[in-house]
Amino acid sequence: MIHLERGAVTLDGVDVATVGLDALRQSLAIIPQDPVLFSGSFRHNLDPFGAHNDDELWRVLTAVQLKAAVQVSYPHRSQSQRRPFPAAWV
Repeated sequence: MIHLERGAVTLDGVDVATVGLDALRQSLAIIPQDPVLFSGSFRHNLDPFGAHNDDELWRVLTAVQLKAAVQVSYPHRSQSQRRPFPAAWV
């Protein structure tokens, strides 16, 4: 992060210079105005900090009615490979 020479950047009245960089990154979500392709795996884009396990992510995808779309795009690997998320996810 670049330090300001003068002035301040505040979000909801909090000066971002007083917040740790990790906490700031975990607290912000930026929604670009231009369509872009994600970099990295699909799973990483869902959970960039690795805070949730596969079951939690599938539960959320089910709740927002996206599980079927993800399963069609990224079919499950065989049970013998013991990875709930498809290869394209990791």
